[in-house]
Amino acid sequence: MTTRFYKFASEQEFLDTISEHLVDGVVPSYIGAAAVHVVGVIQKPTGETVDTDYGPIPALEPVEGWHVNTTGPMDGWESFEAFPSTPSCVFAEI
Repeated sequence: MTTRFYKFASEQEFLDTISEHLVDGVVPSYIGAAAVHVVGVIQKPTGETVDTDYGPIPALEPVEGWHVNTTGPMDGWESFEAFPSTPSCVFAEI
């Protein structure tokens, strides 16, 4: 199993890409043999902090795009594949 990272311009672009696999408008957990994990918008630290009742926390801002991870390559998604410098995604293996 090799995790693949995909970045779409928007949620709608992702939904348009997988429209034939939607089940009553819902993204399936699997497409073929690959598990699908919709991450959506990813947040990254800005370097600033925000004071809260629990102390300071990192301020976050969204990373451009709509992010989806799978447990294998997806046919037709090649142009959306992303190669993060610090990838992190773990699918449970039983």
